[in-house]
Amino acid sequence: MATKNKYQADDLVAAVWLHQTGPRVLADEMTWEEAASERWAMDADKADRVRVLIGVFQDQIQGAWAVTGAEHHAEVPEGKTRVVNRSLFKTAEDPRLAYLVGMPSPVTSRRNPQTTFELRDLLGAAALIEATEPATHGLVQLGRFTLLVSESGDAELRMPSDAVLTVRTSS
Repeated sequence: MATKNKYQADDLVAAVWLHQTGPRVLADEMTWEEAASERWAMDADKADRVRVLIGVFQDQIQGAWAVTGAEHHAEVPEGKTRVVNRSLFKTAEDPRLAYLVGMPSPVTSRRNPQTTFELRDLLGAAALIEATEPATHGLVQLGRFTLLVSESGDAELRMPSDAVLTVRTSS
């Protein structure tokens, strides 16, 4: 299921390194999304602010998903004495994030297998933050070309007389 979230500059991105689960993905035991969505030690309030989840393996982004929610589980890890919150992210496909796949990790690898940062600090985030539903009418000017689309859906293209125009209709 695709999502059309409106992202805010101060939304959080969680980058998770898939050191342990990455080999399971390569062995076709799970997907990158399943590997990235597993329980991560993170404050519940912080996890609730995460809107984008990025899975990194071998310093390369393997997937990026919109976060639609988080389940929190407080537990005492084996051999430890303090309670730790682990958050399981619920994700959805967002085609606007596809440009991230294959890019280098936005943050250098570290001992802790996850980190968060504000969306505004993610390469290409401006397009996500400014994204709105496409206009249904208006005027667009590109160089010497002007396209006018009325509220009724009629369109008029104004262009130089020596320009070539190719029209491709959609089915």
